[in-house]
Amino acid sequence: MLNRILVPLDGTRTGEAALPYAEALAKRSSATLVLIQAVQAHLQGNLPVGPLQAVEEGQAYLTTVVAQLKQRGVAAEIGLPYGAAEAWIAHEIDLRKVDLVVMATHDRGRPARWLHPSIAEAVVGQADVPVLITRADAQRTAERFAQPRPVLVVPLDGSALAEAALPAATQLATWLQARLVLVRVAMVPGLVVPLEASTPAYLEQDVEQIGGNAEAYLARTRSGLPAELAVETVLRWGDPVFEISAVAELEHAAAVVMATHGRTGLLRSLLGSIAGGVVHGSPAPVILIRPPTRVGRQPPSATDGARQLV
Repeated sequence: MLNRILVPLDGTRTGEAALPYAEALAKRSSATLVLIQAVQAHLQGNLPVGPLQAVEEGQAYLTTVVAQLKQRGVAAEIGLPYGAAEAWIAHEIDLRKVDLVVMATHDRGRPARWLHPSIAEAVVGQADVPVLITRADAQRTAERFAQPRPVLVVPLDGSALAEAALPAATQLATWLQARLVLVRVAMVPGLVVPLEASTPAYLEQDVEQIGGNAEAYLARTRSGLPAELAVETVLRWGDPVFEISAVAELEHAAAVVMATHGRTGLLRSLLGSIAGGVVHGSPAPVILIRPPTRVGRQPPSATDGARQLV
């Protein structure tokens, strides 16, 4: 079951854009939200804010958010690690036995404009659980998770990396009683000015073969999923980013589920990738999955600040 959902917050409206999605998922699954804000000493105007004051301010902020969620029937708890968020959030996922992370970014179409890219990068790159990313400036679509059978779109390209999203997508679909839509986007062979009248016929045969192979691949993949799941397949032609986003909107998808390598520099390069293009172009959030390469993680060292949890 989806029991615990972690939501990193920073006290801004951008961070809070994740809350409607986390709340919708919590209501769908009766999960508890875990609100985390990493606090540090800082300057406020020209005045220094010391560690104790920073913790008190963070606690007051999160307590207010928890009270608002409680009024709407959502259970929540808070955590206030002291130090850099990059150093703590991944550790909090393990410590609190989180099943899903929900977070917001601010995307103006350029990687440098993402809110705290290093934080999002640390979460996606180190988390062993799915991470839902929504743009703070995107049309809000959280209500789609309240549909009788919400839709999760899973793009596949035949690679092992793309297929690494299937176990998590299957698990999420089971938890949320969702319908899976497997999407394969085929590329049309490049058109060349024909030298002979017979050339277009060969191109037509190539397209037919590519389409047939793609359909067969989707059918095989679908047959390998649990029989009790509602699964559909869609073959599209053209640009992957555009077509994936179009299918997500056509299906009124609650989310797109995709795998990522999770390398260093992920989000700084994400907008140049298909996943980044979907994040940028689709109102539906993207749930990123890092293929399992789990190694033991140590908690942040003392140099990252003393940890205080509430």
